[in-house]
Amino acid sequence: MKKSDSYPYLCYAYSMETINQKNDLLAAIVESSNDAILTKGLDGTILSWNKSAEKMYGYAKDEIVGQNISVLLPANKKNESMDILDKIKHGQKIENFETVRVTKDGTEVDVSVSISGIKDNNGKIQMAATIARDITISKKSERKLLDSAKDLQKLNEMMVDRELKMVELKKEIAQLKAKK
Repeated sequence: MKKSDSYPYLCYAYSMETINQKNDLLAAIVESSNDAILTKGLDGTILSWNKSAEKMYGYAKDEIVGQNISVLLPANKKNESMDILDKIKHGQKIENFETVRVTKDGTEVDVSVSISGIKDNNGKIQMAATIARDITISKKSERKLLDSAKDLQKLNEMMVDRELKMVELKKEIAQLKAKK
């Protein structure tokens, strides 16, 4: 075999090594992310699950992969998953959608999810990738802030009412003094 005959094989080996390195890098990025990252089939079956998803939802990868995504949905949102997957099937993306999910122990978690379709080499959507961020703390803070604003509004209304009553009393006092 001449040196030039081995060139296509070297190119193939080099490109396969490069592809493997890129795949390893992408896998490392997914595993090291602080966000829960998972993939699911268009029927809702969970196909992959990273460490942050384990931490957020409480399910180990081996106990959740193969389950339907509906196990993570509260009873009042059971249709949400299929509605989202229908949008994904039609090429739509879901970005920063705030919703609620349920952990293994039944705790509700406020999340912001971004979901996009994953296409095959022919451009056909085969599955969906989900990135979920736990926003429970910020949602609790938001609710506390809204509650405080409502309390301040009530206090302000009470103060205005009190001032109006004081004005009325002053008028009545002035009228009584004028009669004397």
